[in-house]
Amino acid sequence: MKVLVATFLLIGILFHLSESARFTEEDYRGFRQKCAKILQSSTGTVEKVEQKNFHVDSEEMNCLIRCVGIISGFYDDETGTNWDLVREQLNEKEGFEEHRQATTACMEALPAEELASGVCRKSYLSFRCAMKSAKEHIRDKS
Repeated sequence: MKVLVATFLLIGILFHLSESARFTEEDYRGFRQKCAKILQSSTGTVEKVEQKNFHVDSEEMNCLIRCVGIISGFYDDETGTNWDLVREQLNEKEGFEEHRQATTACMEALPAEELASGVCRKSYLSFRCAMKSAKEHIRDKS
């Protein structure tokens, strides 16, 4: 009987942890605010990020995007995009594999000198490729 109770308790904890692992908009806002504070980002850049206007291509925006990727676990300078976390976050969506392939193809199509121009720049370009791909491939499950 104790084993059965312990098993149900463990299943309940794991289910709760898996559900709480998905980030909310509030989580993303917290990541952005923390990075803006760490990097001492300008008010203008912070406002653009809060409006989800990521098209401003500046060193400041590049580094802010990189920081958010790193602290959220979506990005690492050594390994790039954390596709396991992306899959987890898109659990209720379709098109993950197409998204991953399109993002990878986009990154591979970028000039090597562009990717080598700095860690912030490379992270930003990865983010832009992923955002473009997500718009094209990620959709709600039918």
